[in-house]
Amino acid sequence: MTRLVWLALLVAACGQVSVVPPDAAIDAPTPTFATISPTSGIVTTMVTITGTNFGSTKGIVTIGGIDAMVTSWTDTSIEVAVPNILPQMADVRVMTAFGVGLMGSQQFQVVLPPVVYIHNGASDPTFGSDTITMLQWNPTMMTLTAVTPNIPTGMDPSQFGGCDTSIYIHTASRRLFVTGLQGLAVFDIDPVTGALAPIPGSPFVATGATDLLGIEVNKAATRLWSPSFQSNALIVYDLAADGTATQTTGSPFAISAEPDVAVLSSDETYLYVNTEADVFTGFTTADTTALTGAPYTQGFFSYFMARRPQSEQIFIPGGLGTGELSIWEPDPTTGVPTQASGSPYTLTGITEPNGTAFSPDGNHVYLINFRSATVAEFALSTAGVPSAVAGSPVTVAAGFQGACPAVTADDKFLVVAGLTSVAVMSLAATGAATSVTGSPFAFSASHNTNGIALTF
Repeated sequence: MTRLVWLALLVAACGQVSVVPPDAAIDAPTPTFATISPTSGIVTTMVTITGTNFGSTKGIVTIGGIDAMVTSWTDTSIEVAVPNILPQMADVRVMTAFGVGLMGSQQFQVVLPPVVYIHNGASDPTFGSDTITMLQWNPTMMTLTAVTPNIPTGMDPSQFGGCDTSIYIHTASRRLFVTGLQGLAVFDIDPVTGALAPIPGSPFVATGATDLLGIEVNKAATRLWSPSFQSNALIVYDLAADGTATQTTGSPFAISAEPDVAVLSSDETYLYVNTEADVFTGFTTADTTALTGAPYTQGFFSYFMARRPQSEQIFIPGGLGTGELSIWEPDPTTGVPTQASGSPYTLTGITEPNGTAFSPDGNHVYLINFRSATVAEFALSTAGVPSAVAGSPVTVAAGFQGACPAVTADDKFLVVAGLTSVAVMSLAATGAATSVTGSPFAFSASHNTNGIALTF
């Protein structure tokens, strides 16, 4: 190592040059990792790294390739704050003041602060637009606290009366998307507080269609799809790196009557959209060409559809008076779906299923009994056959009107958004749900609850 390189490393690490021989980097012992604690957290989380041979002079620590602020440095322990980086599994690397790096690295999972966002389907007189309610989750106390005031979207609310995926968090880009009567609003999520800030130009007015409902976004956050309920159309947006949304050429695309929710295949080659006309349809994502045989008859009225995690199976709940569940299996080559053997299933304990949430492993599914205080719980076989969990359905809370469910990423809680409160239920390994103490947690009144999104 040349004297110039050695000096540059010391200046970067310490801001000054110590009196150390130029060959110190060659003679210095190699540092080693022992532990890193915690292993996950939000931006600004304090992380302690233990090991050996760090030296007594402060060096450099990077997390995800970005310099972290060092608050303490000894030969065996370093404390740093997680820098402002996007959610990811980030490499943690140490460079000593002598220019010697650790052999290998540890990893730290950068996450968003734990928040529940509710899309309210009612115009707030204070803002003259639709709003989002933000509730902060305390994992130790297991409580939700509403943050006031609500956040305006800048749009009038859609006319939908049930649950759809009208609010969507794209974790990797740290953005939240929400639809409304006029189009699409896009927000940046504060990495420490979870607060929402609209990006410049938001909301983005949809041309040629109105009343956007469900949202689907690809993994790269470069394209977004949303059914237009009143216009019987599919809106497709291209998303720029800064979150700006521009309708693609040819958008909106005609679709069967009254579409609600859009769902991507796992490889993002195909898109499926349910409708309230007893059918659903499918498209290629490359050019929005209808799949062979589309639309497909499910045979009953439905508000909702969802893809089972760890699977390509499409679940469509519905029925008025008799709860039903239709399961479809897309062909991996053509995308054309066929109904699974034994489907549709008649559901026990649920008469008008709407919002649907899966456990992360896809082994359990939870269905809201629309306009009632109950949620039905089912275990799923590999083929998707539903079996009611013992004690299902369960009452969320007296007088509660359920709308939209979601399961936390750790599979520990079921969160259900109602009209004026949010219920939190702990989940057993069997899939059985039990309300936590203090649930449901109140928030400001909403005419309709159109969507729920979690960051935890």
